[in-house]
Amino acid sequence: MASNKIGRYEVESKIGEGAFGTVYKARDPALDRAVAIKVPSLKLSDDELAKLIIEFHREARIGAQFRHANIVTVYDLGVIEQGKNIKMHYLVMEYVAGVELKKYIKQVDQLAYREILQIVFECCKALDYIHFHKNVHRDIKLGNIMYNPNYPIVKLMDFGITDQINYKTAKSVGTLLYMSPEHFQKDGVLTAQTDIFALGAVMYQLITKQPPFNGKDISAVITSIRKANPTPLQHYRPDAPRELSDIINRALAKNPEDRFSTALEFASAIQRLLDSLFNEEASTEASLGEAKKVSQNEDYVFLRDNSWFKDFSPSLIEELVKVGKIETYQADQLIVTEGEIADSFYTIISGSANVVKSSSTIAKMAAGDSFGELGHITDNTRRTASIRTAETTKVLSVNFKTLESLSAENQAMLYKGFFKATMQRLTTLMKSMKI
Repeated sequence: MASNKIGRYEVESKIGEGAFGTVYKARDPALDRAVAIKVPSLKLSDDELAKLIIEFHREARIGAQFRHANIVTVYDLGVIEQGKNIKMHYLVMEYVAGVELKKYIKQVDQLAYREILQIVFECCKALDYIHFHKNVHRDIKLGNIMYNPNYPIVKLMDFGITDQINYKTAKSVGTLLYMSPEHFQKDGVLTAQTDIFALGAVMYQLITKQPPFNGKDISAVITSIRKANPTPLQHYRPDAPRELSDIINRALAKNPEDRFSTALEFASAIQRLLDSLFNEEASTEASLGEAKKVSQNEDYVFLRDNSWFKDFSPSLIEELVKVGKIETYQADQLIVTEGEIADSFYTIISGSANVVKSSSTIAKMAAGDSFGELGHITDNTRRTASIRTAETTKVLSVNFKTLESLSAENQAMLYKGFFKATMQRLTTLMKSMKI
């Protein structure tokens, strides 16, 4: 580079280079933060450069809309005049202190199963968010996932070919070793299951360090993807749990309808296996940090799958998981007591409970029902009734003070839910009174 600056950004070092371009670490002096800048290669042909610039603009447009902990944020898109008819395009993104998974698996002898499962779980959350917003990534692969095991950080990147769900696509879209069988069908349609297939291929490589489908040439690879079954995990790692094989086999099913129906369902299967592995090892090596992570995984799946939160985006659910408290109550146990100060609202995630006033049951509550939200409207409001479980029940609670620290969007969604719950109760009461 002729200068140590790209636009207003001060270049510090080169952090990656490929056939199509270079990535630099830089500093944004205006906002005083580290950034990553992607610049196309000067060796590209005019046609290659034109195609890459289109992908830059697509990545900037789509990536700038995404706000998720497991997705690299796009900050800026720019162009610099370098002379007559010469322009240098660049894309500015969040800087992630980590490495691509493609490089990481070469740095370690063998990844622990729990580490692999947690990486894929975080990727599932990113896909859950992308699919919730009606997009398909279309290029999930080891090289498009940033990872830092020390924190840990897992982030998807490169949205240059991302598009809307059900986009009818040509065979060339994506990276061959991660393409699904539907890529090679006459009227191939890419859906959420296409991304799930690619993530299944990533998961297989994290375990075996080999792609699930291979061949001596492109035609052989395509035939393998369409017709062959991957070599069993146990060939590479004899101790691989059967449940792990089941998850990968389902993700890599030839028929999209046989795969996980959603990224959330994929995440749920991983969470159950993580929970099982954690419990097996809890007495020896499991740490408090790992216990918290396993618990948060379970909470995320529970809330995303709960009817009360069906309109909440995955990123809002993740925010709630971090500030809320999910507890399990046994049968005939009090959740709140009549007369006590109301300082939290509650949502029943699973199970059921009775509303008790003056020792009499006046109503019943089931999964998806909420209570206590009216206490947020007036300070020092006391509970007008007790809530006693009718069976083993899982409940989310959010303290009113904590609630105020949530994002404006999350608060708005919660208040909308409170309003609907209140109106449903009033409607039920009016019907009972025949008003």
